Parts: sequence; C-alpha cells; structure tokens
Amino acid sequence: MGPPTPLEALRNAIPEHGGNPGPQAETTYVGRIDGTDALIAVVVNEFAGTAYICDGAEVSEWFLGIPNGTALHLDGDKGGSIDAEIAGDSVNGEVMHAGANHPFSTMVAVERENGIYRTVWKDDGERIVTGWIYFDGELRGADENPVKTIVGTIAIDGISDGGTGLGPAPTPAPVPLYDFVDCPMAWCDHENQRCFIRGIEEQITKIKVKVVLKQAQALLAFEKKKLIAIGDALTFNNCQQDGSFCNGTGYQSGQKPPCCEAACGN
Repeated sequence: MGPPTPLEALRNAIPEHGGNPGPQAETTYVGRIDGTDALIAVVVNEFAGTAYICDGAEVSEWFLGIPNGTALHLDGDKGGSIDAEIAGDSVNGEVMHAGANHPFSTMVAVERENGIYRTVWKDDGERIVTGWIYFDGELRGADENPVKTIVGTIAIDGISDGGTGLGPAPTPAPVPLYDFVDCPMAWCDHENQRCFIRGIEEQITKIKVKVVLKQAQALLAFEKKKLIAIGDALTFNNCQQDGSFCNGTGYQSGQKPPCCEAACGN
C-alpha cells in the first residue's frame, strides 16, 4: 500500500475521539446548516478538502474534494455535494442533500470547544465509522457500517432524539481553566453547561444498550467536571470571594439574567 493521497492525509488528520483527542486539523471550520438540525464541519488546506454533516438522527455523510483557489466543491459518499467559498475565518456555501440545497455558515473551530472527530472501529468484526461534531454547546454524532448505513446516532441539545448507538465515547482533553472577565456572561456559560448536562441525562434514559450506556455515562461524568470548573471560576476567579456568584446576575435572588432565559428552552 502506497502513501496516502492528499485527500486521505487530510481526513487522517481529523483527530480520533476514542482516546485523548489531538488538536483540530488545520484549518477546521464548524457551523450549522440552515433550515435543518444538522451541524457541518469542514477541514481544508491548499491541496484537499473534506467535510462531514450530521443531524444526530437520519443525516450522516462524508465529503471529499480539491479546492480551486478559494472555491471548494466536495462530493459526498451518499450522492450529496457541497459548494462553498473559503474566506479565511469561515467557509460558507450550500449543501445539496436529498435533492434540496441548504445554505450553511461556519466559523473556525475553537480548540476543546468546537470541532470534528472521526474514529474507525470494529463491532463484532464489522468496520464502523463514527463521526462527531461539537458546536456551540451541541453535539451530533452517528455510526455507519461498511455500506454506509447509519447504525447508531446521538444528538444533544438538538431537535432530534437520536438513536441507541454512540460509537466509542470521546475522552476530552483536560477541562480548561476559565478566566472570565464578564461575570454575567460567565453565569450564562454556567447555565448553558447545566442545560447541556440535562440533555445528556435525558438521552441516557433512552439508551438500551449496555456498552452505549457506559459511554454516555462517561461523557456525562466529564461534562459535570466541566460544570464544577465553571462554578469554581465564578466563585473564586474574577467574581466574588465570599462564596457567592457575580453581582448583578440575579443569582442571589434566584433569578436568571436575561441572557440565560432560553438556556434550557424555558
């Protein structure tokens, strides 16, 4: 077997999530597909481009192509296509999927917060490809077998319920230290993380497969540690030193600041 092609090398640069994830491939962009519940991740350099779309339910497709200057055309492995423009800090364009065009916009992935992960593993001898996209506090993932049939999905903080499959659970990098400047926004981060955890807990109640359940529980344990880290930052870092949260957030009176009212959909 010869050396990988530029397209294969770019896809191979996407970090796995079965172990401690490496840095995101340069350059990685993540965002949403308009009018759908799907997230999109695009990884591109001067030689090649790849992308993944997933809604954590019925849509999961990988794309490959070669850039032409700042223009990017990618063909999907299920008949879809992507036409986009690379603009330095974003890749924006349209996804053609199931006979319809859907605009999308992206931003540069933020290490340990947004990104794409891809793992190839085996389940009873069957090769499974798992893709995960993290963006804006949301997660979409799917497992696919050799004939590219979705055999498991998960969606957190999204519209879809997902399925019972999960693939190898990610082992995220150590929880970063939080250095908030704007206390009210820090409290919103705390609220959003709490709601993200609630979403994972709701998914766990639907999981029937023991292995998948353990994977989801491991993810839940990590996200709870992250919540504690944010709380510690609120209490001890740039906020009050007396054990209370930020002045002006409404925490003391049990009320949320306006920016957090929709955090859990209520």
